[in-house]
This record gives sequence, structure tokens and C-alpha cells, in this order.
Amino acid sequence: MTVENSSKLVQNINTFQEDIKIHYFFIFNNAGMCLYARNYTNQYEMKDNLITAFCSALISFSLEMVGKQVKIIEMEQLKIIIIQRDDFFYGFLCDVHVNLLLLEDYVNKIDIRVRKFIEEKKINTNIQNVHHNTMNKFIDNLVSNNGSFKENKSIEYSIIRYLNDFIHNNELEGLVLLNNRGKIVYSSLNSINLKNLLRELDFRIQICNNSILKLFYSSKNELIYSEYINDQYFIVLIFDIKKTTLGMAEYHLKKVIKKINSILLKHS
Repeated sequence: MTVENSSKLVQNINTFQEDIKIHYFFIFNNAGMCLYARNYTNQYEMKDNLITAFCSALISFSLEMVGKQVKIIEMEQLKIIIIQRDDFFYGFLCDVHVNLLLLEDYVNKIDIRVRKFIEEKKINTNIQNVHHNTMNKFIDNLVSNNGSFKENKSIEYSIIRYLNDFIHNNELEGLVLLNNRGKIVYSSLNSINLKNLLRELDFRIQICNNSILKLFYSSKNELIYSEYINDQYFIVLIFDIKKTTLGMAEYHLKKVIKKINSILLKHS
């Protein structure tokens, strides 16, 4: 099984402060056979003869977590995410900040394409892999974030300039903006705090089955207000609970949303 290297793909300009990456992508069956493997960054090399052993280990881990369709192994700066769709498992080795909802969206699209490809080519997935140029192009287009991001780049630069000014001129503990696919567009948080926030957001958004329009909750020290913006972005504002009243937090949220909506309208 050969891992194909896609490190030469043209990367879009990342408007987030850190370059968040998916390093490897795998597809394997429930016997642990690797059907597809792709290396996107070359940061973490995996020898060809270790791929099958790695996938088998992931399968064993998956089977131990009975009843869970999404399995996550977190390390310091990396995480392995395994998403099961019937008899196929989709695995990602990625940075800790990669959003789970984004990966699930990828898998839903890839799973449909893979099954159609297998049916058309009459592939026996017990002994054959699914590597093909058309599959590579489709998956690369998702993982490398081509397409809609290019069209929105100028809009997002305008939004980011505004958010930079806003965070510096107001008493906020933090601000995060994600697009509607879960990709981080802007964050004022450090790596550790961002990781913790994303874990909290993943949990709460999944509980609401992605149908929420507004999310508010508080911890011991923080008020966290968030809301979807025009079905395109998800904004999160974090306040010090001792310094900010609920009314002032709501005011700041509405102010940011109004400005972002005006930017979107201007570029429409």
C-alpha cells in the first residue's frame, strides 16, 4: 500500500493565525485493510509497510469503543480521529484545532463518492484499494479547502481587519470566528485555550444537532456568547464574568454581528 504525497498541492492563504493541517487521511475496512491513504504535509512520515499495522491498531481501538461512531485520540499537538460509516472507517491525523464537525462533513461527502466508485468499478474491498485519480482530486479538493474559500477570501480579510480592531478596543477575553464548515477564520486565543474552547463547542453543538441559532453558557470565570451569522459564520465572544454584565455581553455580540452582516452585504 503506497501513501500518496500531496504536499505539492497549492495551499490557499490561511487567514487564521496558525496553519491548521490535516496531515494524513486513511480509509480502511473493518478487517483493518487500508483502502486509501494520503499524506498531505510530509510533517509526519509513515513507512508504507507500517500503514496496514497502523490501520489494524486503529480498528482495534475503534472496536473497544463500542457504540461510538466517532473515536478521538488526543496527543499534545495532534489528534487521531476515526469516523465510522457502516463497514468503512475514515481516519485523520491532524492538528488538535481541526474542527470535528468539518471532518464529519468531509466524511459524509467522501463516503458517498467512495461507495459509488466501488460499485462502478466493481472493486472487492477485501483485496483491492480505491486509489484512483478521480478519487484523489475529489478528496484533495475537500482537504485542501479549495472552492468556496477562494471566493470568500476578500470578504474574510475585511472581517478579520474589523475583528482585530474590535478585540483591541473592547474588554473581551477572546473572540473566535468559524465559517459554516467549521474552519477557523480568526482567533485571538492562544493554542491551549482555543483547543479547550473548540472541544466545548463541538460537544454543545452536537447536542443541539446543529440546529441552534444562538448559544450562551458560562463557566466559573467566563461568559461565552455565540451565534450563527447569516448561515455563513459562527462567532464566539468570551467575557470575564466578573467584569461584564449579561446585557453588555449581548450588546457586544449584536454589534459584531451587525458589522459582519454589513460586510457580507457590501460584498454580495
